[in-house]
Amino acid sequence: MKRIMINFVFVLCLIAGLGQGLALAQGEEPLAEDSQPVEPAKAKVDQASFEKWKNLNPEEREKLKKRYGLLKNMPVQERQALNENLKRFKNLPQEKQERLRRNWHRINNLSTEERQEFLKNHKKWQGLPPDKREILRHRYDKFSGMGPEEHQDFSKKQKRWQGMAEEEKRKLHKDYKMKREFPRRQPRQGKGRR
Repeated sequence: MKRIMINFVFVLCLIAGLGQGLALAQGEEPLAEDSQPVEPAKAKVDQASFEKWKNLNPEEREKLKKRYGLLKNMPVQERQALNENLKRFKNLPQEKQERLRRNWHRINNLSTEERQEFLKNHKKWQGLPPDKREILRHRYDKFSGMGPEEHQDFSKKQKRWQGMAEEEKRKLHKDYKMKREFPRRQPRQGKGRR
């Protein structure tokens, strides 16, 4: 979940970088980190971002202009936080940056309902204590390593569990705990009852 937030920050940072190039292209004064106007000639503009801007089609430029407007109107503290996140992102290994970009694109392509559900779950995740998160990560890794038949069995069990009454769930949970604490004794091999 933290990765997704970093992805979101990455996109905002990308917009910020292109935004400065856009500001110069429009003849505006770009804003420095402390939000004070600087002369365009003195501004340090990422040349690669400016080249990207020049190569965008009109529709993409229009989208960026709107995003730049949002960035320009952002409170100073938010803009500073965005700058810090951009610095952290740039310091990440290339592989991690790529993974964050892919995750961002995946989230960005969700429908509105899916995105709302995702954000709701993300908020729940953030509220979990670290030990619970670790348990869930372990379960996810285990689930990810399953084959198609195991996935199907798991899904059936999950549906059955979701359809159970709370009392029945408690009973099964109690029985499961008992089996873990007091495993069934294995019969001895080679010696039968007489």
